[in-house]
Amino acid sequence: MTDRVYLEAHIQDANESSTKFVIIGKNNNKIELPFDKSKIFSNSRVQRVVRWKNKVKQLEKKISNIQSL
Repeated sequence: MTDRVYLEAHIQDANESSTKFVIIGKNNNKIELPFDKSKIFSNSRVQRVVRWKNKVKQLEKKISNIQSL
């Protein structure tokens, strides 16, 4: 499993309420949707793999503790 980069771009009107970054033009919309940067990739495939690897490590540790009894 090698690391890789994934980039996704959505093209939409600059005045759309969900627009956060404008490359060309100006955002005249005063309404901003809540945007929690900590949750952007919280459910990505890579993050799920990392979570499962951590769970496996925890289970392996518990099994080794039980076996040492």
